[in-house]
Amino acid sequence: MVSASQAGLDQYLWKNRLLLIFAPGERDPRLAKQLADMSRSKCGIRDRDIRIFRLVKDQPAVSADGREQDLDQVALRKAYGIRGGDFAAILIGKDGGEKMRAFRPLPTNNLFEEVDAMPMRQDEIRTRLNDCS
Repeated sequence: MVSASQAGLDQYLWKNRLLLIFAPGERDPRLAKQLADMSRSKCGIRDRDIRIFRLVKDQPAVSADGREQDLDQVALRKAYGIRGGDFAAILIGKDGGEKMRAFRPLPTNNLFEEVDAMPMRQDEIRTRLNDCS
């Protein structure tokens, strides 16, 4: 299993969970569906500290807000075993480990269930509840 640091994602360790969305082209319908699903769940994504990166073959990496990112897409594809024609959504935990992988658009509720079951997320929920008391 690849770690975030091995893939050059060190800057996000212990701060963010990452959703890496790999697609063979900008017009791939799976990419459009994945991005549409994510755009309807902005609050849940923000609450869970998830950063989304779109990695379309032969294009610069882009964040969910459309800004170009300084990520080495070739290295990421190699590190996670994603070929040029593949679609994949990969969830990376705050610890840098791969937590979930899907080869079709990942439903937001499945993503949130996976994150919410993580021990670190459980601690975050408890801390936030205690901060309100």
